[in-house]
Amino acid sequence: RVKPGNMIGKADFSSFPFEIIETFVPDISLTSGRVEGKLTLSGTPSKVGLDGSITVNEGQTRLDYLKAMLHIRNQEIRLTPNSIEALHDTIWDASLKHFALVDATLRHVNFADWSVDCSIKSADNQFLMMNTTAGDSDMYYGQGIGSFSCVISGSFEQTNMDITAETGKDTRLFLPLTTVSDASEVNFITFTNGVEESESSASKVVKSFSFSDLKGLNFSLKLTITPEAEVQLIFDEQAGDIIRSKGGGDLVFKYGLDGNFSMYGRYTVEEGSYLFTLLNVVNKPFKMVKGGTIDW
Repeated sequence: RVKPGNMIGKADFSSFPFEIIETFVPDISLTSGRVEGKLTLSGTPSKVGLDGSITVNEGQTRLDYLKAMLHIRNQEIRLTPNSIEALHDTIWDASLKHFALVDATLRHVNFADWSVDCSIKSADNQFLMMNTTAGDSDMYYGQGIGSFSCVISGSFEQTNMDITAETGKDTRLFLPLTTVSDASEVNFITFTNGVEESESSASKVVKSFSFSDLKGLNFSLKLTITPEAEVQLIFDEQAGDIIRSKGGGDLVFKYGLDGNFSMYGRYTVEEGSYLFTLLNVVNKPFKMVKGGTIDW
């Protein structure tokens, strides 16, 4: 029996566009696929709730910041009057060979005041988690493959994203060391002779950049680089003035809610090469010696 002023309705549907999630979830795109399910709508015109579940059949979406495609195969999403839940679900990377486990809850108040509580963890060390190009960031880009654990929390206006990751095979990370504004001065990188320095002597924050499009995102990435990954330090890409190396280390990347960027850590070289160029006249190749360090 329906009380006066209330309403109730039921819907069974199939082949409904999965793109509907872009209405609720920010910073995703290229969403496609179909969903099916059963939902009950009830409440008053000013406070409507949904209850039921939907199944995503061969859906996909992209995380805009990391440019990583995620695929969803026959996974259930539960809807309650105040939340949308994907518990113990599985997502696959772009290769469709490696997956991660997801526990995510989107909470809302009458489809407003959205907040997120989400954890994602890869099942192995070959998940494609980043696939960006130079046009996406002037600080770092590349193909990030490996293991990771990610926790996302907070409101949609102020979202916290904490990622701990370790590189795996076929990772290629590019770190441009000059931009248009500082191309004449590269005094924020120092080559050492391999003698161990104290933690307090290493520079921790060297440059600060502002990304207006990321304001509202509190982002932290703790990255462990292994010798399986190739790291390129780019002085002048057009001239080929690039250090190519393999090695290990820990780097931390952070964006604050104000849009400022910081990066710090130490990278120890196992092997590599460096082509020094000067005015397109001098081209001197160097071989990197094991044990050298690069500090940010």
